[in-house]
Amino acid sequence: MVRPPLFAVLVGLTLISTTGGAQDTTSKSGQSGEVETALEQTSMGPVCWAAIVEATVQIAERCSMDVRQDTIQELNKAGEALGRKFIESGWTLEYLEGFRRQMGEADVATEDLCAKADAVQFAEAVAGSSPEYVKATTEQMLARPGPPEWGTCL
Repeated sequence: MVRPPLFAVLVGLTLISTTGGAQDTTSKSGQSGEVETALEQTSMGPVCWAAIVEATVQIAERCSMDVRQDTIQELNKAGEALGRKFIESGWTLEYLEGFRRQMGEADVATEDLCAKADAVQFAEAVAGSSPEYVKATTEQMLARPGPPEWGTCL
């Protein structure tokens, strides 16, 4: 399976999110509503959602973002649930851990990761979403039959 680099995933979704959509006036960045709308309008697959989840959690943690902790907790639950589904679908634990390292850019220096303005902006928007949105999206991804797929992620 060929995996797009995290930056391409996040930039692609950031570009999608700037094309319009409902504005969430309660979020600090003002873009979480746009991101939710953009994600809902794509044919995103569970692997794409897992990549977004991992990237958002890692960027929020490593870049000391001021985000909704209830949403971060729900994102952590989502990552665990998706990981279980992927293992049940045939991924090895080593493959899952490698995927998480790559999507969370574990090998990138924190300073360099936090300097990626587009990625940080996107992570802020996702982390500014409601925990209910994260849970509902995760449930939709978990309900998909068959092996985990990227779907339309960019």
